[in-house]
Amino acid sequence: MIQALDDANSFNDILDALVGGRVEPDYDSTGEVVAKFRRRVFQYSELSKGEAVLITWAIILHRQRASFQDAIVIIDEPENHLHPDACVKALTALRDTILGPRGQIWLATHSVQLIAFAGMESIWMVDNGRIEYAGNKVDKVIDRLLGGRDGRDKLRTFLADADDLGFHKFAAECLTNPHVAAPDAADPQEAQFVRLVRERRARGERLRILDYGAGRGRLATALREAGHAETPNPSELFYHAYNGPQASPNEVVECRGRVQELADGEGARAIYLNDIRSVQLQAEVKMDAVVLCNVLHEIPVGNWLSVFNDIADSLRDGGVLLLMEDQNMPVGELPTAHGFIVLDTIEVSALFGTTPGKGVREIERVHHGRLTQIEVHAGVLRNATSESIKQALGLVVKRARSAVERLRQENQRTFQAGRSHAYFSMLHMNAMLALSAYA
Repeated sequence: MIQALDDANSFNDILDALVGGRVEPDYDSTGEVVAKFRRRVFQYSELSKGEAVLITWAIILHRQRASFQDAIVIIDEPENHLHPDACVKALTALRDTILGPRGQIWLATHSVQLIAFAGMESIWMVDNGRIEYAGNKVDKVIDRLLGGRDGRDKLRTFLADADDLGFHKFAAECLTNPHVAAPDAADPQEAQFVRLVRERRARGERLRILDYGAGRGRLATALREAGHAETPNPSELFYHAYNGPQASPNEVVECRGRVQELADGEGARAIYLNDIRSVQLQAEVKMDAVVLCNVLHEIPVGNWLSVFNDIADSLRDGGVLLLMEDQNMPVGELPTAHGFIVLDTIEVSALFGTTPGKGVREIERVHHGRLTQIEVHAGVLRNATSESIKQALGLVVKRARSAVERLRQENQRTFQAGRSHAYFSMLHMNAMLALSAYA
């Protein structure tokens, strides 16, 4: 009896070291003896794959415990079945608790974490069928495991602290082309647009909308999924989408399809424009509103004046330009040689030679202050000049610099803070480059 109890305790010691739990006897409702593991009746089918592997290890080690003292244990790729943290803990317990001070573990592994656990002095590798010491060739080992220097850099960035990771991720994205957003029912900017349309139709306003730079047609889908932004007594809604020559053929096909889906429903008319001049040349079809949703920041500064003239020619007297921008973009991009330029309300006012409230007004700012809707009346659109553009860019430089200084003073070590730091750093540099080129 005493021998059996000692044997059970010995097994539990090994099990506890490897898995963090012990098997204990108990009685079920019928009085039968049952084995409980972590206070529940032991059921093999309820174990995770990793737990089953470690319990198997415990059984094997217990059965041969005497022969395992100071032994060499060979394990093939334990990371295939075990969570990395559980794997390291189990190997540590095996080394320190079970094998003793002169025991050894030989691992065949492709896991960087297990190689780090073993230490450089313990690394050997197989190269062209030969086994050689690799403690002095760690770079070669890591390159093979991670796919070269690029993979090592990505891992290094990923393992940085949250603030650095946010900064590096956004900064790296700022070297890539912009991503054209697809429709997303959870997109707060789509909801913002639909709300604006609904409010204007509720006031009985006729609403001819030109979605300038419509991309893949996400605003058309937002209107369709919102029931065309209908109200109890909706006014006429006529949605126009225009992309221009810079859109890819795939974007045009997607956009056309989504505009057609809107047109096929009830409560709204919709059309895709191949040529914006079809609107500009006929007074009776000019727009009540032109929407630039995440578009202005992608247009080269040198093209701003021609774009504003195009938009002014498309608007009726009293019409408005609606600028929708994310004031703290979550994803970096490089749409032009100078990057992106995101304007806030004060800078938009300066761009059109006015002040907030005089031809330019902020309609709303939502989603923690990030998403802005700025309304520009047609009457001030042609006020933009080379000098007003320089003034607006100078204000962007000042705002971005102030934001960077504030973030550094706050010193919040979070992913969000790091990303914001990178965003405003990029915005500052982009505005400086554009200002220099435009001078």
